[in-house]
Amino acid sequence: AVLADMVSLVRYALGHSETLQPMSAEAVARFNLWVGREKRAGRDYTDEQMRWLALIRDHVAANVEVTLDDLQEVPSFADEGGRIAANRLFGRDRLPGLLEELSDTLIGGAEAA
Repeated sequence: AVLADMVSLVRYALGHSETLQPMSAEAVARFNLWVGREKRAGRDYTDEQMRWLALIRDHVAANVEVTLDDLQEVPSFADEGGRIAANRLFGRDRLPGLLEELSDTLIGGAEAA
């Protein structure tokens, strides 16, 4: 979480953010906007997928990124079935892009919000 909060501090210092707030709060807000855009684009997620997306959001907010290896190695993901479960839920072809998209959206520049 320290690294993620450093990103927030630097973004604020450079004038890319008008307020200084913990990355977790900013990530939640950006995540909610992303979910709204997904719904408008016709992509609905099941409750199980939303639970996973929230786990990914929280991981990104604390660690700045999420990788396929994290899905297997980080206990919060491993306890839910790891990479195999994530592939089943989101599709093997979609999962890498989804992880990258969420990392970019949640931590990316102000234009991602």
